[in-house]
Amino acid sequence: MARELKEITDFLDSLKELPLNERQFAIQLAERMNRNNVDELDAHDTLSAFRIGQGKFKTIMNILEHHGMGHMSERGHNQFAVVLREEWLKIFTYCKDANIPPEDVFIDLNFGLLDEL
Repeated sequence: MARELKEITDFLDSLKELPLNERQFAIQLAERMNRNNVDELDAHDTLSAFRIGQGKFKTIMNILEHHGMGHMSERGHNQFAVVLREEWLKIFTYCKDANIPPEDVFIDLNFGLLDEL
């Protein structure tokens, strides 16, 4: 329990430093992962679903990785997956279950809403 609390605290500290655009993109990724009940997304599918160019996508993923918030994972020849840090999905699911708009936590940084987590 103490380790999980430390991981959440570390995540929230990192979240404060993550630029707003990347936070918004990661919320959309978490929402798609939650909806599809998966913990990673196919990179090509993600590019198509979010209608963004490969260059912008790489930039966002590099920033997420730099902040320790997500990364690209190689699945095979020319196959890549988008992976978010586990806490994104935990907090996103908690917000959905508690009827808390995820933006209140991830964008507005209202961490008091996570007291029951």
